[in-house]
Amino acid sequence: MERKRAFKKRYVAALVVTVLAWIAYMLPSWFFPVEYRLYKKITLNDKANIYVVRADAGATTAFSYRYYVMDAKESDADFMTNVADAAPFLNTKDEKAVLNVKDSQIYLHVRGEIYSFDSPALYRSGSDIHSVAIYLDAAP
Repeated sequence: MERKRAFKKRYVAALVVTVLAWIAYMLPSWFFPVEYRLYKKITLNDKANIYVVRADAGATTAFSYRYYVMDAKESDADFMTNVADAAPFLNTKDEKAVLNVKDSQIYLHVRGEIYSFDSPALYRSGSDIHSVAIYLDAAP
């Protein structure tokens, strides 16, 4: 009577390939972390603040400026501790982007590259999720 293997070689090979692909994907973040610095903080309303964070990935890359709307109850230190996990509503190369707040709405004037943009901006306050309207004026 012939014995069958418990695991076929192709399943083990698929598992090894998957693990190696994950390691290759994560390797740059382990050795080349992104450094975040608080660039600006603007009060949106009594419930939320806008944080502008400068992200630096190293000497060979340009700075990027990431814009977040966060609960006003959260301290700056708590925000900066968890900034890598937060989702910005705007990620741009423009250091001189003009941000104005009027009636709890955000007006942005950006000149230059925009890497990502989401509107409306969402933030959590306690168990509630709030949205903020964003009006973007952008040009290359």
